[in-house]
Amino acid sequence: MNIWTMRCLGAVLPLFTHLSLHTYRRSVTRTSDIESIPSILRSLKESKLALAALNGIKSNLGKKIRRLQRRAVPLVLEDGIKRLPDEILAHIFKMGHLTTDYSEFSLRVSHVSHRFRQVSLRTPILWARFSTLLPDDQIEAFISRSARLDLHLSTYWSQDSPLSEIELFLSRLGEHSNRWSTLVLYNHDVLSTMQALGFTDLSRLQAIEHHLFDASWSSWNLPSLSGLIWHYCFDISFPLFPQLTSLSVEFFHTVDVSMADFTKALLSMKSLREFSVSLERVNSIRPDPTLDNAKVVCPTPRSVHIEKLNIRMMHQTRCSVIRPIFCALSCLSPSVTHMTLENLLYDYPQIRMLDDKLPLAPIVHICIFRGGEKNIGTLGEYPLLPVLLQHDIVHSIHIEAPTAPIIAPWDPLSPSGSLRNLSLKNCDQLTEDDLQKLAELINLTDEVEGLQTLDVISCRGISKDFLLNLEEVVGKKLRWTR
Repeated sequence: MNIWTMRCLGAVLPLFTHLSLHTYRRSVTRTSDIESIPSILRSLKESKLALAALNGIKSNLGKKIRRLQRRAVPLVLEDGIKRLPDEILAHIFKMGHLTTDYSEFSLRVSHVSHRFRQVSLRTPILWARFSTLLPDDQIEAFISRSARLDLHLSTYWSQDSPLSEIELFLSRLGEHSNRWSTLVLYNHDVLSTMQALGFTDLSRLQAIEHHLFDASWSSWNLPSLSGLIWHYCFDISFPLFPQLTSLSVEFFHTVDVSMADFTKALLSMKSLREFSVSLERVNSIRPDPTLDNAKVVCPTPRSVHIEKLNIRMMHQTRCSVIRPIFCALSCLSPSVTHMTLENLLYDYPQIRMLDDKLPLAPIVHICIFRGGEKNIGTLGEYPLLPVLLQHDIVHSIHIEAPTAPIIAPWDPLSPSGSLRNLSLKNCDQLTEDDLQKLAELINLTDEVEGLQTLDVISCRGISKDFLLNLEEVVGKKLRWTR
């Protein structure tokens, strides 16, 4: 214990002794003395002095702890890595590899130390990704290290390069085409080369990421195909929809399919478990000649059960486009919905027409981001929380909105009886008045019905003192971190 800390303790202990004796004396005095204003003010002043002294000690101890941690962390980390069994280290390498694309992680981790290299060379999954960007010698090395695992191929090819390069790449991996598991297709020259070389019978291929404007490869023999990522376009004539369990569709600038055809394709996916749709800078949808363009015809709601629905709408996509998309998605019945809304171009009153079209689920995760451009906002005039609270299907709501409001002062909060959990993270526009209204929704008597937990995580507009006071009222059903 240093001299400064001893001095602080020396200053604080007499105050604590005085406060303890004062508390005892007050307990035996008359009520009028207990309630005397000078006595209360004196106790309050003494308590503040004691707290200030303790805060000084806490601050200095905090600095010392941080210095020790900075010294200890690298030493502990180095010692811990040395003690790790090779099997655990290999598992860490595998997890790191799965969180990245291409093969940079594998190459880097194999050059850290002799031990890291030996462990990485004995971990075949690190060497199962192939790209046209790999040098020839590395392709051969990767094949030998990958054992008999499934292979993941990315066929990115610049049209400035000779076609012979992609032919050589495919030829080298062609004898292992029975191990191809994932294939990324970037242009039609690659597709034509594969067909010319006869690589159309891919029995183990499970997933395709497609950057082309048609699906001419759909005639290949792909009995194991279950996952598809579709960029730029959506081919409703794709014959393999019924066998897909995972489908991701991305639209840029325009949706090149009518909503009637889009809905028909969704209804044909009998094995679908996860569906993702992304709209970026979309301002139009292909019109349906059989329908009045001003009308939106929705399918039978919640007729196709899936496990997860992911929605991303961003960068000046118009709300007038979102509504028909939501109508088409209403045929899905997900267990969980993840929705990201970022910098949408809202066009009132279209925005208020979304209320009954939101594709919801028992568990809803929504991230809302709004930039600083003029007249652009992520539903800036459309706080979503009051709308979500009204839907009986929703049991748990998780919202992250750093720059967008989630409640408007004029919107009433009328939760359905099914809502149990509400989590607000980084909702910096949330005010203490807003939180007070939400806390009033917590059922303080019934342990089964009504809102059971309210989580407030790192919301800058809410002070610690307010949270402490609110916690005293609602109890453990309010959970918060700053």
